Amino acid sequence: MKVNVKKFTVFVVLVLGVGVLVLPYLKKFQLNFKHQSYIDSMQDTMPPLAEDYTLILVDKVWVKVPVRWYKIYPYKKLDHQDNIEAPLFAERLTMSYKLKELSGIDSKLAHSNISVSLKGGVESDLNYFFYNNNERWSVTANPNLGLKSYKKKSNVKSVVYYLPIEEVKTLKGYSFYYWCQTTDKGEPYVCVGQFEVVKGLVVEYRINVGFMKHWKTIHNGVVKKITAMVTKT
Repeated sequence: MKVNVKKFTVFVVLVLGVGVLVLPYLKKFQLNFKHQSYIDSMQDTMPPLAEDYTLILVDKVWVKVPVRWYKIYPYKKLDHQDNIEAPLFAERLTMSYKLKELSGIDSKLAHSNISVSLKGGVESDLNYFFYNNNERWSVTANPNLGLKSYKKKSNVKSVVYYLPIEEVKTLKGYSFYYWCQTTDKGEPYVCVGQFEVVKGLVVEYRINVGFMKHWKTIHNGVVKKITAMVTKT
């Protein structure tokens, strides 16, 4: 049987074209089905539904997200005004807070944004990393901030760490610290604080180095906000 090459080529192109169009939707359907199945398996531990928050299963922990802007991965940005059927599953949940919301400070910076993320993970005790290691670190105390910075002597452009001069414990009982990204000159410009709020759920928030003078009230504000979201009642 003689095959019409031209018609066959057109047919193959059409099939491939339909496949390219359908594949993303098929993958999304499979992912949604997988996530829904996982949510169903966690129903016994799910807090009650309510109108003033959305239930999101972040990795293995239920989180009650208040009516506000938030973004979850692998989904795109979601707004509380969108018509979304809860509960949802997320590998990572990110919320944006105003500085004033977390610290109560009303200044020119009050409406600056601070990103707070939740993801599955385990907090590690890094005390050994900083203490009794004077040959490795250049340590400078800043009493005005209530922090001391740790910079590697071998690489001035590496990450800078900040530890409170008066030790602050995380909810897990470990020493709290910030790690900060640096410019080409080795100066920190954005800092990240993290802690495990409940077993298996890590909170990570990013603040501009200009906010570090408010670090304590910001940290306490983040702990208070997120702790309220993971209560089971």
